[in-house]
Amino acid sequence: YPGHKHADAMDITIRNDSPEPPYKQIVSRIELMMVTGKLTADTQLPTLSELSESLGVSPETVKKAYSVLKGKGKVYAMQGVGYFVCGGERRRKKILMLIDRLDSYKVQIQRGLSDALGNGEELTILLHNQDVDAFISLLESTSGMYDSYVVAPHFRLDRNRTSRLVSALSRIPAEKLIIIDRKIPEMEGNFGEIVQAYRNDAATSILELRERLERYSKAIIISPAGGLYCREISEGLVEALSTLPMTIENTDHYDSSMMELKTLFIVLGRTSGEVPFSILRDCERLGLKLGVAVGLVTYNDEAANEFICGGITCLSTDFYRMGYEAGMMVRSGKNSKLCNPFTINLRNSL
Repeated sequence: YPGHKHADAMDITIRNDSPEPPYKQIVSRIELMMVTGKLTADTQLPTLSELSESLGVSPETVKKAYSVLKGKGKVYAMQGVGYFVCGGERRRKKILMLIDRLDSYKVQIQRGLSDALGNGEELTILLHNQDVDAFISLLESTSGMYDSYVVAPHFRLDRNRTSRLVSALSRIPAEKLIIIDRKIPEMEGNFGEIVQAYRNDAATSILELRERLERYSKAIIISPAGGLYCREISEGLVEALSTLPMTIENTDHYDSSMMELKTLFIVLGRTSGEVPFSILRDCERLGLKLGVAVGLVTYNDEAANEFICGGITCLSTDFYRMGYEAGMMVRSGKNSKLCNPFTINLRNSL
C-alpha cells in the first residue's frame, strides 16, 4: 500500500508438537519480531491467504492471530487493504469531524473515515446543526487541539457569513484541514477537499437513464422549500430533462391530484422521507404499476431503498467513499482536491 512497506518473508515456524495452538504461535512470533525491530511501524503484514499458505494453516487461523494482535493494539486494519504494524510509542493522531447532524449519510461518512484511520487514531465528532455561528465557535474553541479537522460546512451562506466562514477556516493550517461534501469556492490554499458538484452530478447521472426516461411524458421534481442544495440539483435535472420530449414541473409538495399515467416523480431533500410512500400508496390505490405507468427516483440513497417495492431508483454520491478518502489524506499527510464519485442505483421504480 502506498506509503507503507511490506514485510519480508515472515520468520515463523508452526510446531505441531507444541501445546500452544497455531494462532498463538503466530501471535508470539510476530510480537517477537516487533520487539527485535524486524517488523517496524506501518509495515504491512502478509495477507491471510499468503501467510496461511506459507505456514500450512487455514486462513481462519491467521485471521484469529491478527485479531488477537489487533485487540492488543499491536496491529491495525485498513478495510480492503490489509493489516499493518502499529508504532511502538507513536502518539495517536487526534481527528475532529465537524458535521451538521449525525444522519444516515453522515454515519456512512464516519464509517469510511474510521475504516481508513484504523484503530490507531482518535476520532471526535461534534455537531453544528447547520448553524454557522456554532460552526465557527466550535472551530475557535478547538483551535490547536487536533491534528486534522474534517469539516462539512452545511448551512445557508450570504456574503457576510461566507466571509466569516472563510476567515475561520483559514486560521486552521492548510495541512490540517479537509473540507468534505460542500465546496467553498472562496477558499484558497492546499487544504484537502472531497466534495460534490451538485448541479453537474444531477444532470449527468439522470441522462444515463435516457432510454427509461423516454417512456414518461411528464417529470415532476419535488423538493422542500429552502433545501440547502435543492435549487442546484433541480437546475441540473431541468437542464438534462429538457433534452427529452416531456414537460417539467417544480413543486415543494406532493398531493394525489398529481398522480397521472406516464409521470416521473423525482423527490429531493428532506421530503424524500414521506413523499415516496405517498406516491407508492397512490400507485397501489389506482392500480398503476411502478416503473412502467409511473416512475420514481429519489436523491441520496439509503439501505431501505433496495427493498421497498422491489427497489427505488436513487441518485446518490458515495458517502462512504467520501469519508474513506478523507481518512486516507489524514493517514498519508498528503492533501488533495477530489470530486466525490456520484452513482445512480437503478432499480424497479424506473
